[in-house]
Amino acid sequence: MQERLHRSRRLRGRSQYKAVLATRRRRTVGPLTLCIGPNHLAKNRLGLVVSRRVGIAVRRNRIKRLLREAFRLNQHQWPAGYDLVVIVRPHEPANLPQYEHWLAQAITLLA
Repeated sequence: MQERLHRSRRLRGRSQYKAVLATRRRRTVGPLTLCIGPNHLAKNRLGLVVSRRVGIAVRRNRIKRLLREAFRLNQHQWPAGYDLVVIVRPHEPANLPQYEHWLAQAITLLA
């Protein structure tokens, strides 16, 4: 099993984010809004949007680390070939199982 989320599993660049957000397929679960779009690849890719309103840098980085880990652990259980953009609204950081649950719930509703 891989130990980190490889760079090829992440969205990079404004154009990749815009392409996913343009699909208009969204679902809000808890403090997360998940946007999904097809990527015509055999793998899922993740992009995170965490604004300063969520909190100080330490809180934002913790939330991003937990979301990346939740994605990494569960990416093989979800349908492949999608780009995911997770928009985080202000909240207290939850634990890893809660983020896993929110991601899984939103993906099953969208995919």
